[in-house]
Amino acid sequence: MPSHICQYAKPSVCQVVRCLCEHDSLITRPDETTGARTARHPNMEEMLLNIVYQPIDLLNVMYMFLCRWLLSVRKNYRPVAYHNWRHAFNVAQMMFAILRVSKLGQLLGELETLSLLLACLSHDLDHRGINNSFLKGNQILSHLSAEEYRNVIHVLKKAILATDLTVYFKAMLMTACDIAAITKPWKIQRKIAVLIANEFFEQGDAEKQLKLEPTDMMNRDKKDKLPLMQVAFIDSICLPLYEAFALISDKLGPLLEGVKENRAQWLKLAEEKRTSF
Repeated sequence: MPSHICQYAKPSVCQVVRCLCEHDSLITRPDETTGARTARHPNMEEMLLNIVYQPIDLLNVMYMFLCRWLLSVRKNYRPVAYHNWRHAFNVAQMMFAILRVSKLGQLLGELETLSLLLACLSHDLDHRGINNSFLKGNQILSHLSAEEYRNVIHVLKKAILATDLTVYFKAMLMTACDIAAITKPWKIQRKIAVLIANEFFEQGDAEKQLKLEPTDMMNRDKKDKLPLMQVAFIDSICLPLYEAFALISDKLGPLLEGVKENRAQWLKLAEEKRTSF
């Protein structure tokens, strides 16, 4: 396909997707264990087509703009261990699946659906593999105690989200898609957890160089605690979230079952580590 396809007024979605892949030879998937980028995913074109086709087609979005936007977004993701283009793509695919199988997409409409898909693709744009608290210039509340900081953040979240219940629901949708790796089969879930942990450990290493004490999840010396930290993460965030989605639609029940199965696996791994000492 010619490289100047984006200049045409309205190519088919297939052409747009091929254009994306031809322009960007770096559309790759991270290695399952190291996160290094390898060969292009064989189903990338088909999956991206499924994700963007319906809302783009119904809203008559100019395909030239879609192609350019996708290229721009992809090229602004960094090659970090986990929060890379592949993660953004997976989040968008999960959003598409949830909206489609649960019929939530019909309730939200084409415009809201498109907005959520675009948000998924760009939600970790320019992520550097470190969290916001580590970025310079973002610590305007650094003078507060831990308790004061938690109170301020709690009020901010409630005040902002309470202004629009639809925003709150969409925030739940985004979270369910963003952390959907916790619902995957155990083999995939464990490998992704290692990718995330390695990214966190890199930040922890940087914090140590600055004479800061990293949290356990960022501390490479505490890596043996990963199974228990995963269980705590599941209990505090994942289970309540996916239990709510299972109530919305029976077809979303497998997500909750996946979380429960992975919790059992992490708990088993934690017990094995405990008894090995």
